[in-house]
Amino acid sequence: MGKRFCVRCGREEGPNTPIIDGLCPACFIKERRMLELPTKIRVTICPICGALYIHGDWVRIGKNVEDVIEYFINKTIVKRHNIYPGLDDVKAKVVGVESGMVYLRVTAHYKNVSLSQDVATHVELHKKPCPLCLHSRSGSYEAMLQIRTIAPVRFDVMRDIGNRLARVREFRESIVEIKEHKDGVDVKLSNQAITRYVANILKREYAAKITMTWENTGYLGGKRRSKLTISARLPGLVSGDIIEYEGEPAEVTKLKKGGVIIKRLSDGKVVTLRHDDIWKSGFKYLNEKDYAVLDGRILNYEGGKAVVQATDSGNIYFIKSPRILNLGSRVKILIYKGKAYLLI
Repeated sequence: MGKRFCVRCGREEGPNTPIIDGLCPACFIKERRMLELPTKIRVTICPICGALYIHGDWVRIGKNVEDVIEYFINKTIVKRHNIYPGLDDVKAKVVGVESGMVYLRVTAHYKNVSLSQDVATHVELHKKPCPLCLHSRSGSYEAMLQIRTIAPVRFDVMRDIGNRLARVREFRESIVEIKEHKDGVDVKLSNQAITRYVANILKREYAAKITMTWENTGYLGGKRRSKLTISARLPGLVSGDIIEYEGEPAEVTKLKKGGVIIKRLSDGKVVTLRHDDIWKSGFKYLNEKDYAVLDGRILNYEGGKAVVQATDSGNIYFIKSPRILNLGSRVKILIYKGKAYLLI
């Protein structure tokens, strides 16, 4: 097969100069468009928070206009039908916005060669307040969702809950205000139906105990208006927590959608607690002030119990062991209400 040459400059094809549609990379950039752009791009953003309206939803990218436009272009315009055939990994980066123009640097790959092309097009910024900012400015709300946890508030737990509820678009768009407290978070919303909907999510997926109350706020158009307050009380547990369940200490071993899995320290039995198990039978979160944990080692077994010596004090404990360990094994001893248990 004969060698190929660029029809524009005559350069011979090589490992770093592949021929693209009869042109070397340098001439290709001059003669072809890597990405076909419309003559004008219309972008709708919130003038207050900078959120972008895209695909029927409001997305918060940041207040930097360049970042918002760049996100919009890459999500809506950088599509296969707008990309020159044969190019891969096409991305557009905004390098400037000025006087109704957006200046872009488009990058791509052809085989193992990187390509870059500077292009520009008109951009029209349409400013429209997003629902969240509209509600926040008016200060009006129809429902309050109070999320609380029995266990201490953990960042990871609250972040997981927030990420889950944020997947509900109507919930995001109904938020008027969010206030964090040391024991949870309060969310004011403009839609009572959505508030009840997300409360059911918290009950189904996080074993929340739900309580609803209404407050009469007067009349509008001859109809009585009421504000809804939903209290969602979650266990908020994580693996390794110690709880009291049915009067005995137990260790949380795993979280499960809508419940938790625990191991009773008295006999090592693993129990799955669902919503009704948790709230009807009742449980109590135990903090480090409620119990003590000691280092120890197994000395012997007598009468079906492990003979365990505490490392620091030398005290001897006779503890029912859910399984047999080698003599000399290092263990943790949990002391709760004067009784000793093995944490194994």
